[in-house]
Amino acid sequence: MLRSLVGSEMCIRDRVNWAAIPSPSYNQVQGFGITVVGGVFYQLSKKDTLSNPSSTFLYGTYMENKTWIGAILQEGYFGENKWWYDILAVKGDFRFRYYRKVLNRELQLSYATDITIIKGNFLREIKNGIYGGLHYKFSHFQTQFNLDNLPGNIELPTYSTDAQFAGLGVKIAFDNRDYSLNPSTGIFTDITTTHFRESLGGDGNFDLVELNFNQYFTWTPKQVLAIRFYGFFGIGDVPFEEQAILGFAGPRGNDVRGYSSGRYRGQQLADVQAEWRWNFYKRFGMVAFGSLSMIGNDDVEISNNGFLPAIGAGLRFMAAPDKKVNVGLDLAAGKEDYGIYFVLSEAF
Repeated sequence: MLRSLVGSEMCIRDRVNWAAIPSPSYNQVQGFGITVVGGVFYQLSKKDTLSNPSSTFLYGTYMENKTWIGAILQEGYFGENKWWYDILAVKGDFRFRYYRKVLNRELQLSYATDITIIKGNFLREIKNGIYGGLHYKFSHFQTQFNLDNLPGNIELPTYSTDAQFAGLGVKIAFDNRDYSLNPSTGIFTDITTTHFRESLGGDGNFDLVELNFNQYFTWTPKQVLAIRFYGFFGIGDVPFEEQAILGFAGPRGNDVRGYSSGRYRGQQLADVQAEWRWNFYKRFGMVAFGSLSMIGNDDVEISNNGFLPAIGAGLRFMAAPDKKVNVGLDLAAGKEDYGIYFVLSEAF
Protein backbone atom coordinates (compact mmCIF):
# COMPACT_ATOMS: atom_id res chain seq x y z
CA MET A 1 0.00 0.00 0.00
CA LEU A 2 1.22 3.50 -0.70
CA ARG A 3 1.31 6.12 1.95
CA SER A 4 1.51 9.53 0.32
CA LEU A 5 2.82 12.56 2.15
CA VAL A 6 5.17 15.31 1.37
CA GLY A 7 5.12 18.78 2.79
CA SER A 8 5.30 22.48 3.09
CA GLU A 9 5.77 24.54 6.22
CA MET A 10 4.02 27.29 8.17
CA CYS A 11 4.49 28.68 11.70
CA ILE A 12 1.62 30.24 13.64
CA ARG A 13 2.55 32.21 16.79
CA ASP A 14 5.81 30.22 16.91
CA ARG A 15 3.93 27.22 18.30
CA VAL A 16 2.29 25.48 15.34
CA ASN A 17 3.86 23.81 12.32
CA TRP A 18 2.14 21.93 9.57
CA ALA A 19 3.18 19.87 6.58
CA ALA A 20 0.93 18.58 3.78
CA ILE A 21 0.74 18.01 0.03
CA PRO A 22 -1.43 15.95 -2.38
CA SER A 23 0.57 13.17 -4.02
CA PRO A 24 -0.03 10.63 -6.75
CA SER A 25 0.07 7.04 -5.54
CA TYR A 26 0.21 3.56 -6.99
CA ASN A 27 0.22 -0.08 -5.93
CA GLN A 28 -0.17 -3.38 -7.75
CA VAL A 29 -3.70 -4.12 -6.55
CA GLN A 30 -5.49 -0.78 -6.32
CA GLY A 31 -3.79 0.97 -9.23
CA PHE A 32 -3.20 4.72 -9.51
CA GLY A 33 -4.72 7.22 -7.14
CA ILE A 34 -4.36 10.47 -5.28
CA THR A 35 -3.49 10.72 -1.60
CA VAL A 36 -3.42 13.72 0.69
CA VAL A 37 -1.89 13.52 4.15
CA GLY A 38 -1.22 16.46 6.40
CA GLY A 39 0.18 16.88 9.87
CA VAL A 40 -0.11 19.70 12.39
CA PHE A 41 2.42 19.82 15.26
CA TYR A 42 1.96 21.99 18.35
CA GLN A 43 2.12 22.28 22.14
CA LEU A 44 -1.19 21.78 23.95
CA SER A 45 -0.15 24.38 26.50
CA LYS A 46 2.01 27.40 25.75
CA LYS A 47 3.39 27.24 29.30
CA ASP A 48 4.31 23.54 29.02
CA THR A 49 7.75 23.53 27.42
CA LEU A 50 8.70 20.03 28.62
CA SER A 51 6.01 17.92 26.93
CA ASN A 52 6.58 16.31 23.53
CA PRO A 53 4.86 18.10 20.65
CA SER A 54 1.27 17.00 20.11
CA SER A 55 0.09 16.27 16.58
CA THR A 56 -2.96 15.85 14.38
CA PHE A 57 -2.70 13.84 11.15
CA LEU A 58 -5.34 13.87 8.40
CA TYR A 59 -5.31 11.22 5.67
CA GLY A 60 -7.40 10.81 2.55
CA THR A 61 -6.95 8.61 -0.51
CA TYR A 62 -8.87 7.57 -3.61
CA MET A 63 -7.60 4.80 -5.89
CA GLU A 64 -8.26 3.61 -9.42
CA ASN A 65 -10.21 0.53 -8.24
CA LYS A 66 -12.58 2.83 -6.26
CA THR A 67 -10.90 2.28 -2.90
CA TRP A 68 -11.29 5.32 -0.66
CA ILE A 69 -10.13 5.84 2.90
CA GLY A 70 -10.24 8.80 5.27
CA ALA A 71 -8.59 8.90 8.68
CA ILE A 72 -7.68 11.26 11.50
CA LEU A 73 -5.09 10.61 14.21
CA GLN A 74 -4.81 12.82 17.27
CA GLU A 75 -1.86 12.34 19.62
CA GLY A 76 -1.40 14.55 22.65
CA TYR A 77 1.10 15.06 25.49
CA PHE A 78 0.46 17.33 28.45
CA GLY A 79 1.30 17.87 32.12
CA GLU A 80 5.04 17.94 31.32
CA ASN A 81 4.75 14.54 29.61
CA LYS A 82 2.95 12.92 32.54
CA TRP A 83 -0.19 12.32 30.41
CA TRP A 84 -0.36 10.89 26.91
CA TYR A 85 -3.30 9.96 24.69
CA ASP A 86 -4.01 9.06 21.07
CA ILE A 87 -7.25 8.60 19.13
CA LEU A 88 -7.56 7.15 15.61
CA ALA A 89 -10.74 7.20 13.51
CA VAL A 90 -10.92 5.50 10.08
CA LYS A 91 -13.72 5.27 7.51
CA GLY A 92 -13.53 3.85 4.02
CA ASP A 93 -14.31 1.32 1.32
CA PHE A 94 -11.22 -0.88 1.05
CA ARG A 95 -11.01 -2.94 -2.17
CA PHE A 96 -8.24 -5.45 -2.08
CA ARG A 97 -7.17 -8.98 -2.94
CA TYR A 98 -7.06 -12.33 -1.12
CA TYR A 99 -4.54 -14.98 -2.16
CA ARG A 100 -5.28 -18.69 -1.95
CA LYS A 101 -3.31 -21.70 -3.18
CA VAL A 102 -5.33 -24.49 -4.85
CA LEU A 103 -3.58 -27.51 -6.38
CA ASN A 104 -0.23 -25.68 -6.44
CA ARG A 105 -1.81 -22.74 -8.22
CA GLU A 106 -2.17 -19.32 -6.58
CA LEU A 107 -5.59 -17.71 -7.02
CA GLN A 108 -6.22 -14.00 -6.53
CA LEU A 109 -9.72 -13.22 -5.28
CA SER A 110 -11.05 -9.67 -5.16
CA TYR A 111 -12.99 -8.42 -2.16
CA ALA A 112 -14.27 -5.12 -0.75
CA THR A 113 -14.73 -4.11 2.87
CA ASP A 114 -16.69 -1.14 4.18
CA ILE A 115 -14.62 -0.11 7.22
CA THR A 116 -15.31 1.92 10.35
CA ILE A 117 -12.65 1.89 13.08
CA ILE A 118 -12.27 3.93 16.25
CA LYS A 119 -9.50 3.21 18.73
CA GLY A 120 -7.64 5.06 21.42
CA ASN A 121 -5.28 4.97 24.37
CA PHE A 122 -5.13 7.09 27.50
CA LEU A 123 -2.02 6.74 29.67
CA ARG A 124 -0.47 8.22 32.79
CA GLU A 125 3.21 8.16 33.68
CA ILE A 126 3.75 5.77 36.54
CA LYS A 127 7.46 6.37 37.15
CA ASN A 128 10.57 7.38 35.20
CA GLY A 129 9.16 7.09 31.67
CA ILE A 130 6.92 4.09 32.37
CA TYR A 131 3.30 4.69 31.33
CA GLY A 132 0.16 2.66 31.91
CA GLY A 133 -3.46 3.04 30.93
CA LEU A 134 -6.48 1.82 29.01
CA HIS A 135 -6.88 0.82 25.37
CA TYR A 136 -10.18 0.62 23.45
CA LYS A 137 -11.08 -0.43 19.92
CA PHE A 138 -14.38 -0.54 18.01
CA SER A 139 -14.60 -1.81 14.43
CA HIS A 140 -17.44 -2.45 11.98
CA PHE A 141 -17.00 -4.37 8.72
CA GLN A 142 -19.16 -5.24 5.73
CA THR A 143 -17.16 -7.50 3.41
CA GLN A 144 -18.14 -8.84 -0.01
CA PHE A 145 -16.08 -11.23 -2.15
CA ASN A 146 -16.33 -11.17 -5.93
CA LEU A 147 -17.71 -14.67 -6.55
CA ASP A 148 -17.75 -14.42 -10.35
CA ASN A 149 -15.98 -17.37 -11.98
CA LEU A 150 -15.00 -18.72 -8.57
CA PRO A 151 -13.71 -22.32 -8.72
CA GLY A 152 -15.96 -24.77 -6.92
CA ASN A 153 -13.18 -26.17 -4.74
CA ILE A 154 -12.02 -22.83 -3.30
CA GLU A 155 -12.43 -22.30 0.43
CA LEU A 156 -13.08 -18.70 1.40
CA PRO A 157 -12.13 -17.32 4.83
CA THR A 158 -14.89 -16.64 7.34
CA TYR A 159 -15.51 -12.98 6.58
CA SER A 160 -17.92 -10.43 8.06
CA THR A 161 -20.90 -9.62 5.85
CA ASP A 162 -22.13 -7.23 8.57
CA ALA A 163 -20.32 -7.43 11.92
CA GLN A 164 -18.87 -5.25 14.59
CA PHE A 165 -16.25 -5.93 17.24
CA ALA A 166 -15.54 -4.08 20.48
CA GLY A 167 -12.51 -4.61 22.68
CA LEU A 168 -11.06 -3.20 25.86
CA GLY A 169 -7.53 -3.74 27.13
CA VAL A 170 -4.47 -2.23 28.70
CA LYS A 171 -1.37 -0.53 27.37
CA ILE A 172 1.99 -0.38 29.14
CA ALA A 173 4.75 1.74 27.61
CA PHE A 174 8.28 2.92 28.33
CA ASP A 175 9.67 6.01 26.62
CA ASN A 176 13.02 7.71 27.19
CA ARG A 177 13.57 8.99 23.64
CA ASP A 178 15.20 12.40 23.37
CA TYR A 179 12.46 13.62 20.99
CA SER A 180 9.30 11.75 19.97
CA LEU A 181 8.88 13.08 16.38
CA ASN A 182 12.46 12.45 15.26
CA PRO A 183 14.45 10.58 17.93
CA SER A 184 18.21 10.13 17.81
CA THR A 185 18.72 8.27 21.12
CA GLY A 186 16.64 6.26 23.54
CA ILE A 187 14.04 3.50 23.65
CA PHE A 188 10.31 3.38 23.03
CA THR A 189 8.51 0.11 23.77
CA ASP A 190 4.92 -0.83 24.51
CA ILE A 191 2.61 -3.80 24.83
CA THR A 192 -1.10 -3.51 24.10
CA THR A 193 -3.80 -6.08 24.77
CA THR A 194 -7.28 -5.94 23.25
CA HIS A 195 -9.94 -8.31 24.58
CA PHE A 196 -12.89 -8.36 22.17
CA ARG A 197 -16.08 -9.53 23.83
CA GLU A 198 -19.74 -9.84 22.94
CA SER A 199 -20.52 -8.35 26.35
CA LEU A 200 -18.93 -5.08 25.13
CA GLY A 201 -21.30 -4.92 22.15
CA GLY A 202 -19.30 -6.97 19.64
CA ASP A 203 -20.07 -10.06 17.56
CA GLY A 204 -17.19 -12.25 18.69
CA ASN A 205 -14.78 -13.20 21.47
CA PHE A 206 -11.05 -13.15 20.73
CA ASP A 207 -7.86 -11.44 21.91
CA LEU A 208 -5.02 -9.51 20.31
CA VAL A 209 -1.61 -8.72 21.76
CA GLU A 210 0.69 -6.21 20.05
CA LEU A 211 4.30 -5.55 21.01
CA ASN A 212 6.56 -2.72 19.82
CA PHE A 213 10.21 -2.16 20.61
CA ASN A 214 12.15 0.73 19.03
CA GLN A 215 15.70 1.79 19.90
CA TYR A 216 17.75 4.66 18.48
CA PHE A 217 21.54 5.11 18.43
CA THR A 218 23.49 8.24 17.45
CA TRP A 219 26.55 7.30 15.39
CA THR A 220 27.58 10.87 14.61
CA PRO A 221 25.73 14.19 15.01
CA LYS A 222 24.27 13.60 11.53
CA GLN A 223 23.79 9.81 11.54
CA VAL A 224 21.26 7.70 13.46
CA LEU A 225 20.66 3.95 13.52
CA ALA A 226 17.08 2.91 14.36
CA ILE A 227 16.02 -0.68 15.05
CA ARG A 228 12.51 -2.01 15.55
CA PHE A 229 10.64 -5.17 16.49
CA TYR A 230 6.88 -5.55 16.05
CA GLY A 231 4.75 -8.52 17.03
CA PHE A 232 1.05 -9.18 16.43
CA PHE A 233 -0.40 -12.22 18.16
CA GLY A 234 -4.02 -13.34 17.78
CA ILE A 235 -5.66 -15.67 20.31
CA GLY A 236 -8.89 -17.46 19.50
CA ASP A 237 -10.90 -17.15 16.30
CA VAL A 238 -9.63 -13.82 14.96
CA PRO A 239 -11.96 -12.49 12.21
CA PHE A 240 -10.63 -12.13 8.67
CA GLU A 241 -10.75 -8.33 8.86
CA GLU A 242 -8.85 -8.13 12.17
CA GLN A 243 -5.94 -10.27 10.98
CA ALA A 244 -2.57 -8.73 10.23
CA ILE A 245 -1.56 -8.03 6.61
CA LEU A 246 2.17 -7.66 6.07
CA GLY A 247 2.79 -4.01 5.24
CA PHE A 248 -0.63 -2.78 6.42
CA ALA A 249 -1.51 -1.23 9.77
CA GLY A 250 -0.59 1.70 11.80
CA PRO A 251 0.13 4.34 12.19
CA ARG A 252 3.44 3.23 13.73
CA GLY A 253 2.25 -0.33 13.83
CA ASN A 254 3.04 -2.97 11.23
CA ASP A 255 4.95 -0.57 8.99
CA VAL A 256 7.10 -2.97 6.95
CA ARG A 257 7.90 -1.42 3.58
CA GLY A 258 8.23 -3.51 0.41
CA TYR A 259 4.94 -5.43 0.71
CA SER A 260 1.80 -3.90 -0.76
CA SER A 261 -0.22 -6.62 -2.53
CA GLY A 262 -1.72 -8.36 0.54
CA ARG A 263 -0.26 -11.77 -0.35
CA TYR A 264 0.85 -12.43 3.24
CA ARG A 265 -1.64 -12.23 6.12
CA GLY A 266 -2.55 -14.13 9.28
CA GLN A 267 -3.17 -14.20 13.02
CA GLN A 268 0.54 -14.16 13.92
CA LEU A 269 3.13 -11.68 12.69
CA ALA A 270 6.66 -10.81 13.79
CA ASP A 271 9.07 -8.49 12.03
CA VAL A 272 12.39 -6.82 12.74
CA GLN A 273 13.66 -3.72 10.95
CA ALA A 274 16.83 -1.63 10.90
CA GLU A 275 17.18 1.83 9.34
CA TRP A 276 20.22 4.05 8.89
CA ARG A 277 19.43 7.78 8.72
CA TRP A 278 21.92 10.35 7.42
CA ASN A 279 21.42 14.12 7.33
CA PHE A 280 23.98 14.78 4.61
CA TYR A 281 23.35 18.47 3.76
CA LYS A 282 21.48 21.13 5.73
CA ARG A 283 17.78 20.07 5.63
CA PHE A 284 18.36 17.13 3.25
CA GLY A 285 18.93 13.52 4.25
CA MET A 286 18.64 9.91 3.15
CA VAL A 287 17.78 6.53 4.70
CA ALA A 288 18.61 2.90 3.96
CA PHE A 289 16.66 0.09 5.58
CA GLY A 290 15.98 -3.61 5.66
CA SER A 291 13.52 -5.95 7.37
CA LEU A 292 12.77 -9.61 7.98
CA SER A 293 9.25 -10.86 8.73
CA MET A 294 7.27 -14.02 9.46
CA ILE A 295 3.48 -14.27 9.21
CA GLY A 296 0.70 -16.85 9.09
CA ASN A 297 -2.26 -18.37 10.91
CA ASP A 298 -0.35 -21.30 12.42
CA ASP A 299 3.08 -22.93 12.54
CA VAL A 300 2.53 -24.76 9.24
CA GLU A 301 1.52 -21.62 7.32
CA ILE A 302 4.30 -19.57 8.90
CA SER A 303 6.79 -22.26 7.85
CA ASN A 304 5.38 -22.40 4.32
CA ASN A 305 5.61 -18.61 3.95
CA GLY A 306 9.18 -18.70 5.26
CA PHE A 307 11.25 -15.64 6.07
CA LEU A 308 10.08 -12.56 4.16
CA PRO A 309 12.92 -10.07 3.58
CA ALA A 310 12.70 -6.51 2.29
CA ILE A 311 15.24 -3.82 1.49
CA GLY A 312 14.98 -0.20 0.45
CA ALA A 313 16.23 3.39 0.53
CA GLY A 314 14.78 6.88 0.52
CA LEU A 315 15.31 10.63 0.58
CA ARG A 316 14.31 13.10 3.32
CA PHE A 317 13.66 16.84 3.56
CA MET A 318 13.06 18.59 6.90
CA ALA A 319 9.84 20.44 6.11
CA ALA A 320 9.32 21.83 9.61
CA PRO A 321 12.71 22.55 11.24
CA ASP A 322 11.19 23.93 14.45
CA LYS A 323 9.59 20.53 15.13
CA LYS A 324 12.24 18.44 13.27
CA VAL A 325 9.57 16.92 11.01
CA ASN A 326 10.83 15.18 7.86
CA VAL A 327 8.99 14.36 4.67
CA GLY A 328 10.32 12.02 2.04
CA LEU A 329 10.09 9.24 -0.51
CA ASP A 330 11.04 5.58 0.07
CA LEU A 331 11.47 2.77 -2.45
CA ALA A 332 11.37 -0.80 -1.13
CA ALA A 333 11.33 -4.32 -2.55
CA GLY A 334 10.16 -7.51 -0.85
CA LYS A 335 9.59 -11.11 -1.92
CA GLU A 336 7.51 -10.93 -5.15
CA ASP A 337 6.39 -7.44 -4.15
CA TYR A 338 7.47 -3.81 -3.99
CA GLY A 339 6.27 -0.45 -2.75
CA ILE A 340 6.74 3.30 -3.16
CA TYR A 341 6.10 5.26 0.01
CA PHE A 342 5.73 9.01 0.61
CA VAL A 343 6.36 9.56 4.33
CA LEU A 344 5.66 12.28 6.87
CA SER A 345 7.83 12.04 9.98
CA GLU A 346 9.66 8.69 10.06
CA ALA A 347 8.41 5.13 9.55
CA PHE A 348 9.14 4.44 13.23
